[in-house]
Amino acid sequence: MKNQYFRLTKEIEFEISELEKLVIEVSELSFRFSNGVPNSLEIRGLGAILHDFYNGIENICSRIANEIDGGLPKGNGWHRRVLESMSLDLSGVRPALFSMGTVKSLDEYRRFRHIFRHMYGSHLDWVRIKPLLHKLALVFSEVKKETFEFTIFLKELSGL
Repeated sequence: MKNQYFRLTKEIEFEISELEKLVIEVSELSFRFSNGVPNSLEIRGLGAILHDFYNGIENICSRIANEIDGGLPKGNGWHRRVLESMSLDLSGVRPALFSMGTVKSLDEYRRFRHIFRHMYGSHLDWVRIKPLLHKLALVFSEVKKETFEFTIFLKELSGL
């Protein structure tokens, strides 16, 4: 079991480092769009970054659900339910990964990812994407802090 928690810690740390690259990428691009509307190709690219961001979050949640919680939720709505379950403190099993506030913020990115996956890129709305991009660094800061606290729990379990 100790190796399982050590591996999970390393997988989470990897995902956080990948998410950080996305946040840096957005911060480097944000000055270009502060006063104007990006063209269709740029909106598609920014949408893909937001999609990737939530995918990384869900990768972390899914790993925890599979390794500690006994598996992913079943049926329709499992994407929402796995995120929401990460706000639960499962006494004797694991602490909450995210606060309710962080889950609420991340749920906006989950909903966007769903839209991104199920519509043509030419229909992406800059008005919907822009606030998600502006909040990305702040949301990631909370994710990183809360995830770090969770990995302390995992390191204790693994004996590190």
